[in-house]
Amino acid sequence: MPIEDTLIFDIKNIINKGDLTALQTHYADLQNGYDWSERAPDWPYVLQKVYLHACLKRRRDMATWLEGLFVSVMDPIQQIAYRHTLNYGRVLLRK
Repeated sequence: MPIEDTLIFDIKNIINKGDLTALQTHYADLQNGYDWSERAPDWPYVLQKVYLHACLKRRRDMATWLEGLFVSVMDPIQQIAYRHTLNYGRVLLRK
C-alpha cells in the first residue's frame, strides 16, 4: 500500500473523531518524527483527500486548519492546481 493511502486512512480516522488537537499533533509528528529522504509522500494529494473529507464531515475547524496547510506546504503552482479543491470544500461546508 502506498504511503499516501496509509496517511490518508490515519488522518481520516482522526477527522472522524473530531479532534483538531490530535490532527495537529499527528501532522507535527509526521513532519518532525520521520525521515522522508527515501520517498516523501505526495503532500498535496494527501491534503486534498483529507481536506475534502473534513468538509464532508462538517468539521469546519479542521477544514480551516487544513486550508492553512495548503499555503504552507504547496508552492504557488501547486496552489493554483488545487485551488478548485478549496472552492469545492467551501461549498460543501455551506450546504
